[in-house]
Amino acid sequence: MIAELGRVLAPGGRMLIGFFDGPPGEPFAHAITTAHYWSADALRALLSDAGLVVVHAEHREREPGAAGSVRPHGAVIAERRVSV
Repeated sequence: MIAELGRVLAPGGRMLIGFFDGPPGEPFAHAITTAHYWSADALRALLSDAGLVVVHAEHREREPGAAGSVRPHGAVIAERRVSV
């Protein structure tokens, strides 16, 4: 799937991927279906194989007292390499 996204993204184009940050591939119960954790490093390798480079990565924990998920979140922005 990531290879196809990389293929159809215009050279220099960017994509944002948000994820639950944790041990890559580890499943957890989610309201809709079983979901899986990812990490920026694991996604970086998959994106690189698809011709994309991570230009930004972040991790955030839930703010104390905030409503919502207790799971840490992450995001990466990947850019399709421009062929020279």
